[in-house]
Amino acid sequence: MQPEDILDYYELEAELDGYDLFHFAGHSDYVPDAPSESGLLLSDGKFTVDRFRQELLHEPYAIV
Repeated sequence: MQPEDILDYYELEAELDGYDLFHFAGHSDYVPDAPSESGLLLSDGKFTVDRFRQELLHEPYAIV
């Protein structure tokens, strides 16, 4: 993988707009006591479930 292929927080945020389905193959962090703080580990931080909910206000979208 080249450095330009690494997805960061802001790139993911921009790419999510307008899609009804998102598939991620990578690393994540699961927080059992606070699942909404779980998220995808990106090059510059964690994209949390809470952030997904904020960004994906349109229906339908399921977080599984």
